[in-house]
Amino acid sequence: MTDEAVPPPPARIALPGALYPSHILAFRCIEAAANEGRYVTAAELDAAIGSENVAGSTQAAACRALERAGLIATTKFQRGRQFTVLATGCKTAPPRNTTPHWRTLKRPKRLPSLATEALRRSEPDLARQMLNAAREEGMSMPELLLELVWVGWRHRNKGR
Repeated sequence: MTDEAVPPPPARIALPGALYPSHILAFRCIEAAANEGRYVTAAELDAAIGSENVAGSTQAAACRALERAGLIATTKFQRGRQFTVLATGCKTAPPRNTTPHWRTLKRPKRLPSLATEALRRSEPDLARQMLNAAREEGMSMPELLLELVWVGWRHRNKGR
């Protein structure tokens, strides 16, 4: 039987004195999970800081404060987060679903629109009128269609 050397746990990171106690507790929870390479749930963070806020705004605010203090970095996914402790580079495990959060996605440069040719085939006279109106307004056909949708939606919902 051989004695395998178990590496010592990383030293605790010194924290700035300007943090609230809940922020310190949240950081220690994240730090422990990152050192172990495990996932941290919002419920676990809430329990660590003593919050019973079902909406999660308390633990989210603590995490934002830790980011502003330069202690952690957060990678957001649609169904969870992965934290990196910046002083050590240790990361918590990512959530099972790593679909990017919609707020982190880059906006497309062009959005799909109704094909002008499809409009010409189905309603040639209407398409001609709309193309002439777009030219007179100095717009592209997709811009005109978007404006028409906007105006139509507002008119449709007037009085509801």
